[in-house]
Amino acid sequence: MAKKYNNKKFGVKIRPAAVRSYNPRPCFGASQIDLPQQFELKMRDFCEIKDQGYINSCVAFASSLVGECENYKRTGNKEEFSTGNTYGNEVCRKGYMGKGMYVDDTVLGLCKIGFVPNHLFNVNLEMPKAYEVRKGREDLDEIGQYLKPTTAISLKVYGTKEENIRSIKEALYTYQSPIVMCSTDFFKEPHCVVIYGWDNNDNFKYQNSWGVSQLDPGYGYLSIDDIYEAYVLVFDEIELPFDDVKKEDWYYQEIKNIYCCGMLEGITENKFGPKDSMKRCDAVLMLTRILEKFEKSINTYLKTKGEQSISYQENIVEAFKDVPEDSYYFTALNYASSLGLIKGDENNNFNPDNNITRAQFATIITRLYDFLLNVIDTAATWIDLPDDFGYLKLNKKYSDVPADSWFKTSVDKITNLEIMNGVDSSHFNPNVDITRAEAIVVLERLCKKIDDILKKC
Repeated sequence: MAKKYNNKKFGVKIRPAAVRSYNPRPCFGASQIDLPQQFELKMRDFCEIKDQGYINSCVAFASSLVGECENYKRTGNKEEFSTGNTYGNEVCRKGYMGKGMYVDDTVLGLCKIGFVPNHLFNVNLEMPKAYEVRKGREDLDEIGQYLKPTTAISLKVYGTKEENIRSIKEALYTYQSPIVMCSTDFFKEPHCVVIYGWDNNDNFKYQNSWGVSQLDPGYGYLSIDDIYEAYVLVFDEIELPFDDVKKEDWYYQEIKNIYCCGMLEGITENKFGPKDSMKRCDAVLMLTRILEKFEKSINTYLKTKGEQSISYQENIVEAFKDVPEDSYYFTALNYASSLGLIKGDENNNFNPDNNITRAQFATIITRLYDFLLNVIDTAATWIDLPDDFGYLKLNKKYSDVPADSWFKTSVDKITNLEIMNGVDSSHFNPNVDITRAEAIVVLERLCKKIDDILKKC
């Protein structure tokens, strides 16, 4: 049941979580720490309860407490950090110039602009005035680099209820920092606060930004079911476990992103094999992980709108003769086959251990994109996406892609999506195996395209 408060403002814009959101487990590592029955950060050591007043800046107010906590851990000093530098900053808004903010855009934006002491920019204005006042203050950009997160990890959407509770607790206890979270209905409207502890019953303690009054002490408790999304801001660099992927490699960031999103594994615990050819089974396995994240994201969002959830995992049947039931890719391949994303040969074999060619990879990628585009168009009835959403009309021609080839349409599509290009201006090399590094770069671009679709909801 929603809490009833005074007429203070809220300020969260709601949409589906990004597929490229970093997941807790690959970022945290294996869950090994013992957690206490109850825990609470000493918030008064580094911050006070703030009051956003009648400005829709709750996201900026909540996230500022993370900066104040980190500053206290580094210096031992209690200092207030600017909310106006976040609320009026175009980097944290990513094109949205209305009232309120998207939480994911804000926390990712803070990984670029950092936190600025309040005495340097003590502003709490509504949009668009907040943007106009902040514009032109390039001096603040340099100051913010001193206290800047490296990563924002999503803690809520993609796990089971028990996994999400564990992830939030583990993040609080490990990083000793408040969690930025929003609820869609606990506060009557979408609202952002910070979580800073939990009790014996797995209720999370939050701090609000509506000041203190007789009716509202500025803090309270809510359950995991009241949380729509939650993020921990991390100030240390997350390191990849792979010895053969270096920061200077052209594919490093894409592999890091897809790994931290929980979509890939190495060929061993410490090796990724970036120059090895991608196997057909492994390519499909990663595609189904994208599908699973997409389904959880859109269903969590549809629930807030009172819409029926989607499911495309109900009619999975065994599809291929050469895919053993005990293989690690059995479920993924049959799942993808049931959706029409992959096909076997004339003997009903998939040849899972064979390498996948560039043409074959382009084909399953474009099938997946078109499938998800159709899912959104069907489930999100309040929006109208064109059938060619995301496609450009580049009209590129490759001399090794004949007009009558089975892969011509897929190569044209993936080129127009701008997520996979030829090896040069006139050659696509359709029959050459794609490497694991090349495949991950394409997948990362695909996920960005999918997130562009989700942002239309």
